[in-house]
Amino acid sequence: MKATFKNCYGLEDFTLEEIKFDAQKSKAIIYAPNGVMKSSFSKVLDDISRKRKPIDRIFSERQSSYTVEYYSATYSDTKKLKKNEQPNIYVINSFDEKFEAYSDSVATILADDEIRKKYDAIHGAYSVEIDSLINVFKSRTSFKDEEIRAQICRDFGLTIDADWEVIIETLVKAQSEVTTHGGFADIKYDLLFNSYTEKILTDPVFQEKIQQYIDTYGKLVKKSELLSLQFDDYNASEFGKTIEKTKLFSAKHRIVLSNGTEISDIASWNMLIQNEIKQINETPELASIHASMSKMINGNAAARVLKDLIKENRGIIKYLNNLSDTKKSIWITYLSAESFDISSLSASIKTKKKEIDALLLEVDKQQAQWERVLDVFKKRFHAPFKVDIQNPRRVMLNDEPARLAFTYVRGTEAREKTKEELMACLSVGEKRALYLLQVLFDLERIKDIADKTGQKQLVIADDIADSFDYSNKYAIIEYLSELSDNKMIDLLILTHNFDFYRTISSRLGIGYDMCFIAQKEANGKISMNKFEYKRDFFNVGIIEKIRDGILSDDEDLLRTFIAAIPFCRNVCEYTANQTLYNYLTGMLHVKPNTDSITMRECWEQLKEQFSLKDLSCAYDMEKWINIVFNMADNICTETATGVSLINKITLATAIRLKTEFFLRDFLIKNSIDIDCKKNQTRIWANRAISHLSENEKPVISEVLLITPESIHANAFMYEPLIDIPNFQLIDLYKRCKMLGTT
Repeated sequence: MKATFKNCYGLEDFTLEEIKFDAQKSKAIIYAPNGVMKSSFSKVLDDISRKRKPIDRIFSERQSSYTVEYYSATYSDTKKLKKNEQPNIYVINSFDEKFEAYSDSVATILADDEIRKKYDAIHGAYSVEIDSLINVFKSRTSFKDEEIRAQICRDFGLTIDADWEVIIETLVKAQSEVTTHGGFADIKYDLLFNSYTEKILTDPVFQEKIQQYIDTYGKLVKKSELLSLQFDDYNASEFGKTIEKTKLFSAKHRIVLSNGTEISDIASWNMLIQNEIKQINETPELASIHASMSKMINGNAAARVLKDLIKENRGIIKYLNNLSDTKKSIWITYLSAESFDISSLSASIKTKKKEIDALLLEVDKQQAQWERVLDVFKKRFHAPFKVDIQNPRRVMLNDEPARLAFTYVRGTEAREKTKEELMACLSVGEKRALYLLQVLFDLERIKDIADKTGQKQLVIADDIADSFDYSNKYAIIEYLSELSDNKMIDLLILTHNFDFYRTISSRLGIGYDMCFIAQKEANGKISMNKFEYKRDFFNVGIIEKIRDGILSDDEDLLRTFIAAIPFCRNVCEYTANQTLYNYLTGMLHVKPNTDSITMRECWEQLKEQFSLKDLSCAYDMEKWINIVFNMADNICTETATGVSLINKITLATAIRLKTEFFLRDFLIKNSIDIDCKKNQTRIWANRAISHLSENEKPVISEVLLITPESIHANAFMYEPLIDIPNFQLIDLYKRCKMLGTT
């Protein structure tokens, strides 16, 4: 794996040290102090995995760029992924209670390819047929798909989320029960019925006028020699259209009315109908009622449209006294106008529904993987709730988001809660357990992708030491270890916790060449190097190197010996060897014997306690403090950028001794008591602080802040020193050397 980043979430210019994943090395770890690169690195990789564009949040005007090479795959800001191309990267982020699993994670672990293919084929054909019905209605309304569905459900008294099978069956039944009227065929539903027009149409006074119109129209039609309540103006017009289509008059046929009138051409028929309708509409009684109704229809644009509709289609007025039936009639009229065979559609949908139901039974049998994930969660991790999925069928077949049901258990009692309700009740640790379950969904998805595609997948775990409590933290590590046993999955762990770094690198068997540390340099750039500290540093890193006593003039071994003193002193404290403990204290703090201790004298003191052999060293008679300061001076001149804990302990020891020599002399000079039994550096600093110059105070404060008062054998105690960049320790040492000179 190779990567470079510029202006990505604070990574101004960072090149990742190459991590050589292969068939034998599938696990790596990066130790990085807080604020160096961890979160930014993870954020960029997470963006890549989710096909988002990394940015620089602070300096947003800067152009962000990146390149990540993982085996044969290359991801960069200049290379656009194909629509169906999914990056082979997944990031386990630090705990975030708003975290959601990848949208298809649960669907993937529930899916069965064969069932899904069959379902997609059937459902695809099903959707095409449903669309054909929707398109009929869309052509005669201004509604969108879901608005059509919702409006039909309301008009026919169905639940708002009724399935299309139910809707279609209702329309089939309505065809034989509802009276259609062709006058509605060319009227848009939503122009006739909307929130504005229905206020007018349902007004009691307006309804009264409608009834008057219907009654008056009925009386007039009864007097007509051409029309009747059944053979009204619309039917007469439609009859004329039918005659014209069938070429009745072209065959020299004639129509003889009941009054003896003969019609021999279509023009005569149309003229007869128009005159009859005009005669009825212009009668004083009907014209007066229509005028009154028109006056009542005032207001906004919707009302004006309604007025025009009624004016141009007076035949619909007699249907407006029962709006419920009229609404149903309109939908059925649309079907008739388009000659749409709703019965055939219903039969076809029923057949497909049976096929889908049969597949659903298979779906119910194919949930073993889902159960396995839950079983892993229950057995490995501690949580006060049980989890189930409410909609596995829809998740698997319809791409519907998973609805998880949680049952909170306390003793013998249980309560069902939604995720949102549960989050409000859980402790932080319990919330992290819930987050962990969602991570498992994603990891199972990754395994599934790796198995199916045969492509390597990279899983990045960002600071999981902080994401979970101790019991769950190590459970997830074991799970990740097993995950990385999959030959198609590589695991990269990021942490800022040195103790956790050592534990994980050892427990997961991560080789030295796959252990790294990232630190900031004096110029602000981030360097990344191999990081060798993963075993018992005192025994393996120090004592074994110097036990044979052959130090000669090897500076590395001399620094190793300096680094051994804090450990040896700590061991003496544990073993109650007070004499040796006091002696070694004089090598770390300024005591009466500090100036006189030589290299050989110290070695002889430690020889028996730590099974050391005879000393062979070019500096055996050199004063201890001279060796410490010389080694620190030499470290300051070196250009190596790697992280050496031995060098850092040497610098920390030199810093403390330089500081205490200065403080001792300063206190004595100012006749201030130097006697103290413990915490000598801090007590001396507190006594001197009010008398120090403005240049000296910040140096002393920084010494107290970043240099441990005592360095213990417990590896965790070295984390502050590891996290402090080399340049910062070197700079502090140089300033300590200048104390008292200005």
